[in-house]
Amino acid sequence: MKIAQSKAENLNNWFNEIQEFQLDSYFDSVVLGRAYDYVSKVEIIKSLENTITCQIPGINKYDIEIKMVGNEVIGNCSCPHNQKCKHLAAVILYQMDIKY
Repeated sequence: MKIAQSKAENLNNWFNEIQEFQLDSYFDSVVLGRAYDYVSKVEIIKSLENTITCQIPGINKYDIEIKMVGNEVIGNCSCPHNQKCKHLAAVILYQMDIKY
């Protein structure tokens, strides 16, 4: 699912360039608010220039992948929500080095 358009050269640059306030335009405010509780739980599985694969444990362990395809940032999560979820937002916050 598309998260954002980007002019960044790669996913790592996008994480470095994005500002926290911009996430309000990518995620519902309730979802984004819940994501902060999950930032410290993010487990990086694999991080490449244009793809990051993570897990977030909880009652269930969810697999999250965020990648850059062309000029789009695409995210997928194995949780049952069929939309931009708190897990995707938590991984972005983690990569932005936002700690709460």
